[in-house]
Amino acid sequence: MSAAKAMQRADALSGCNFLVYFNYVTKVGFSKISSIEQTIATEAFVEGGVNDAVHSLYSPLTTEKIMVFERGILLDSDHFTPTAMTVGVGQQLCENVIIAVLGTDRRAKKIYALDGCIFKKWSISDMDAMNDQVLIERFEMAYERMEEC
Repeated sequence: MSAAKAMQRADALSGCNFLVYFNYVTKVGFSKISSIEQTIATEAFVEGGVNDAVHSLYSPLTTEKIMVFERGILLDSDHFTPTAMTVGVGQQLCENVIIAVLGTDRRAKKIYALDGCIFKKWSISDMDAMNDQVLIERFEMAYERMEEC
């Protein structure tokens, strides 16, 4: 099925309509969330003698899981920073982060909960007088676990 036909399906969930809740209360709108994934680390072992198969075993993670949030900064509202929530870069959130993917009826169709979240980095895009672009706020968060609710 082509991508165009998939977009026309009434039961396909769009990834452009979502909300993010911090500490279950603070609702923040973002234009983009990237690195949404669940992954494990494995190590491949080859048997001695018969080498026609590889065995994969779990191994401890050696890198942290990072999710990236981006949004344009509006003129008439305070932009969201970790310090606006009284949590600075390098500090852990007390509660979960919830990502709710909304359907066309504006009701949550998929909900993802992130646990063990730590603000890792906050930045804004480059300011360039020669280029007329929206100022983008980017914020990275390390997390321990993600589950679909």
